[in-house]
Amino acid sequence: MGKYKSWFFMANMNMKLVERSNCLVGYADGLSYSESFIQPSFMMGCSFYNMILWFSAAIMCPVVKWFYLALGVVPKPGEASLTEKTLESGYLNLFAQGDGENGEKVNCILRFYKDVGYKETARMLVESALCFV
Repeated sequence: MGKYKSWFFMANMNMKLVERSNCLVGYADGLSYSESFIQPSFMMGCSFYNMILWFSAAIMCPVVKWFYLALGVVPKPGEASLTEKTLESGYLNLFAQGDGENGEKVNCILRFYKDVGYKETARMLVESALCFV
């Protein structure tokens, strides 16, 4: 694809969920699952890891957290930083590839046109609830 693959913070959690679902439902024996974050360039990948490093420092070190809060780099607890415009302009493109037992490959693209952290997650929860009903 001409892109760079990097670590995704939810990959380990999602992998465990897929493995558990496979165990309960039995999709396929020997199912393997992985996911990653695609970076458009090597420098964007380096910037991403740099951001993760600084964000992790804020979580792990109280002094750095206090400094970030004082400068306004991170929002204070309970402080909403998302506006309706931000929620409407968010997006996510997912590219998935499945490999079959005979070596065939299936590609899939999923596109979400709103903020996936709030709007799209809420929509998917409601749609799941409707399926259960």
